[in-house]
Amino acid sequence: RCSRNRGSGCIADETWTRASNLIPASAVSSARSTRDAHQAVQENTIPALLRRLDNEIAQLNEAVESHNRRQTISEAVNTFSETLNQGSQQNRSRGGYFGNPSSSAPGIR
Repeated sequence: RCSRNRGSGCIADETWTRASNLIPASAVSSARSTRDAHQAVQENTIPALLRRLDNEIAQLNEAVESHNRRQTISEAVNTFSETLNQGSQQNRSRGGYFGNPSSSAPGIR
């Protein structure tokens, strides 16, 4: 049914009937087919595409999260390795934490 708002772009039933009497039946059936096809697209195709798009987005999000986790772990490992290397170099340059007990270097005796 049409709303009372004339600006809604919709045609009242009686206007449609009068107009359909002026045009060939093939045009009316074509218009109905087009309307039915449009309705089918709205009811079936578009929701199916949206579901597929949602699935694709979910897979991308999972991939990004997985990549981010790997990146975070990799960065943590690199930072830890760098810290160990720096500590090891400082340890060697200062005589070592586990150095010679007779040395004057600070460390565990």
